[in-house]
Amino acid sequence: MTSSAAADGVGLPEGWLWSTLGSIADYVNGRAFKEEDWESQGRPIIRIQNLTGSSKTLNRFSKPVDVKYLVEDGDVLLSWSATLGVFTYRGEEAILNQHIFNVRPTIHKRFVYHLLDFHVHHLERRTHGTGMKHITRERLLREPIMLPPDNEHCGIAKVLDTLDSTIAQTARLIGKLKAIKSGLLHDLLTRGIGEDGRVRNPEEDPEEFTDSPIGSVPAEWKWKPLSELTTKIGSGATPLGGKEVYIDEGVSLIRSQNVYDFEFVEDGLAHITDESARQLDSVVVEADDLLLNITGVSIGRACIVPDRVLPARVNQHVCIVRTTESLDSFFLLSYLCYPAGKTYLLSFDAGGTRNALTKMSVEQLLVPVPSISEQLRIRSAISTIIGRIRSEEKYHTKLSLVKEGLMNDLLSGHARTKSLMEKGG
Repeated sequence: MTSSAAADGVGLPEGWLWSTLGSIADYVNGRAFKEEDWESQGRPIIRIQNLTGSSKTLNRFSKPVDVKYLVEDGDVLLSWSATLGVFTYRGEEAILNQHIFNVRPTIHKRFVYHLLDFHVHHLERRTHGTGMKHITRERLLREPIMLPPDNEHCGIAKVLDTLDSTIAQTARLIGKLKAIKSGLLHDLLTRGIGEDGRVRNPEEDPEEFTDSPIGSVPAEWKWKPLSELTTKIGSGATPLGGKEVYIDEGVSLIRSQNVYDFEFVEDGLAHITDESARQLDSVVVEADDLLLNITGVSIGRACIVPDRVLPARVNQHVCIVRTTESLDSFFLLSYLCYPAGKTYLLSFDAGGTRNALTKMSVEQLLVPVPSISEQLRIRSAISTIIGRIRSEEKYHTKLSLVKEGLMNDLLSGHARTKSLMEKGG
């Protein structure tokens, strides 16, 4: 969109007009605070990290301040430096920190929120700054916008607010499910599930538990080095020629960037020719193999290889762990992803200039071995909650994409709220 286009009224739906972000609101910058101003009492000081959720700590200030710096529940805030974003403040009366605008709309408040959210997202791609994203006040105020008739503002806001509410509810549900998963990992990998389907209780039956590398566990569980429970432990190499021999389709070459806890990420998955793959025939990946990152910052991350990426090989940063019939690979994965199990695994880190797990250290790792039937019960419980989380995450992504497309259509006039309501009816 150009300024001349805005001036000429090009491409506007009937009843719409060109305007600017400066015409729909006043933008009041927050107050500058020094660290020595922070107190434990008084009004909270709203900083960028409090809006993004990266910090829940609230600094406070008890002295009088100009009323223009005060923020109330429901106010629209715009962070314009370092982190660019539009937020709805929820909380007690507070004081706004510098680098955040309190947006005082001259038209429908929630419509202004969504209009700003839409334009700041696009401005973000064109911002400048050395090591920081930054929008100047002048640049923000002159940003051209397409403004629908006043009687459409409320309808557009309601549609987008409804989507935002559903997205937020889904995000909260994902958070709760992840908390449940963490609790399950702890309970199932330290207490297990008896044949009656109940989690054992160390308080009721303390004699049935014993100490282990990960704390108290059922005494009936055996502990063995991983070397006795596997038919293969080994990492690969980068094919001769390195990235130059990668192709669009072919045999998958799995690297550490593809391996996350409980998840295989296909972004960046490399492929090599059959000839290059033959150089790595000693590290052929098979169905149900466990993949373990053994070097670098991602050391210790693990997942089960999905069938869809086979045939595959691994490079030198990823180790194949192929279990025997006495150890279920997903149970082993759960153990390695459980925080206490992960800590125990990383205690074998060889150290040096780069984090690394040697083949010998992986082989020596002690692993709990419940009966295979109990391993499968544990697998079922954990895989069920992980499946639910993934389902909700896909739904969350879908909703976000729907909102992005709908926002673009509603704020450009390609979709009108009246037609949406008619379709919904």
